[in-house]
Formats: sequence, C-alpha cells, structure tokens
Amino acid sequence: MTEMMVAWQQRAPSIVEHLTSLAALGRPGRPDEGAEAAAWLHGGTGPRPH
Repeated sequence: MTEMMVAWQQRAPSIVEHLTSLAALGRPGRPDEGAEAAAWLHGGTGPRPH
C-alpha cells in the first residue's frame, strides 16, 4: 500500500476496502501496471495488450 493509502486508511479505516470494491480487478492496481498503461497510451512503447 502506498503512503497516501495508509494515511487515508488511518483517517477512514474502511476506505481501502471501499475503493477496492470499485476496482475492475477487485484489487488496487500496482504502480508498474499504471506505468505500462501510460507508456502504451503515450505511443505504444509499453507491452502489447493480451
């Protein structure tokens, strides 16, 4: 979990579960997944979608 998410959870203990329930994968995304998506959207330099 990122520092930002830890801070959110300290203020509102159920926030992480709530946000996770809204995610399509049923889990928070990993930083590398976001970076790959951004690279692909920027110019196709990331991995090809399956």
